[in-house]
Amino acid sequence: MNRTHRSGRLTGRCALDELDDSTKDWLRTRRLILVTCIAYNQGIERLQRRLPEHGLTNVEYAPMYQRDGTAGCFHPASGVFSSPQECEDAETLAAEIGYELLRTKDWDEDTKRRNALGYGNDQGLSVFFYNTPTSTLPIFWAKGYYRGQPWEPIFPRREKI
Repeated sequence: MNRTHRSGRLTGRCALDELDDSTKDWLRTRRLILVTCIAYNQGIERLQRRLPEHGLTNVEYAPMYQRDGTAGCFHPASGVFSSPQECEDAETLAAEIGYELLRTKDWDEDTKRRNALGYGNDQGLSVFFYNTPTSTLPIFWAKGYYRGQPWEPIFPRREKI
């Protein structure tokens, strides 16, 4: 199945490549509505480019929440914080703690710093009943140590099986 990084890089195969021709033909005759909880503008744009390659021009998009992937929770446009100083202080603390929580990962130092605010430094705040995305701030999902004290996340991430 296809995995897509926020940068737009595609890794792996597209799930549509796995479908047989009769299934694709059937899908082309139906009204398709893609309903998601969260959708990034970049992801929708990518789908709008890729689906017609498979003859699927009959897809509507209905995200409950649509966002620009470049505006995380510490971006001024996010509206999460009441003042620039509060935002800056929170980002500094979240990055410091996030980096410490990722120290146990078998990654180089630069990769740990780049992901201290979530995968790709996405600064996400999404949590689902079945798991927490790695794009969410690690302070919410990563177990580890901060300043020598155990850190228990409020939304622990389940490892993929």
